[in-house]
Amino acid sequence: MKRKLFSLLIIFISALFWNFLFGQTEGNDAVYHKFVKEYILHEDGRYDLHVHKEVKILTHYAFHRRHGETFIIYNPDYQKVKVNESYTIMADGKRVETPQNAFNKVLPRFAAHAPAFNNLRELVITHTGLETGAVINLDYT
Repeated sequence: MKRKLFSLLIIFISALFWNFLFGQTEGNDAVYHKFVKEYILHEDGRYDLHVHKEVKILTHYAFHRRHGETFIIYNPDYQKVKVNESYTIMADGKRVETPQNAFNKVLPRFAAHAPAFNNLRELVITHTGLETGAVINLDYT
């Protein structure tokens, strides 16, 4: 009986501190409102990847270093990247669409001195209209 009571007490205490330990609290630089990653497997072995994310920026560090750009690595011989939506909702509610020159295809850094991987590409999406309180919305397949 004591063992069962002790186990319940441990579960209760850990439930109290769960949000404190693993929740998104005030000390974070950004908060994910939504992050969806869907894989669709076809019968011939191909797959489609669909990613949708909404990130709220809370600090200057978040948009200068962490979430100001999105990097998507792919092989253009076998894969295609299509950006369905990319925009920012500023803190005052204004919607800022990502301009066409914010989508840049470059060679990934790790492939610079590796000739076998020079066919890989990295799509760099530079998000615009960023400020504290802004929400980045990105949807691509």
